[in-house]
Amino acid sequence: MLEHCIKTPGVHVIDCPVDYSENDRILNSELRERALAV
Repeated sequence: MLEHCIKTPGVHVIDCPVDYSENDRILNSELRERALAV
């Protein structure tokens, strides 16, 4: 599918799921803890 999109002119939308649970933990917990430690 990706190869087809690259070879075909135009705009292509590729829908893929993303898991943001790890980002939430890092941004809202770890980053806050590290900032307080500085």
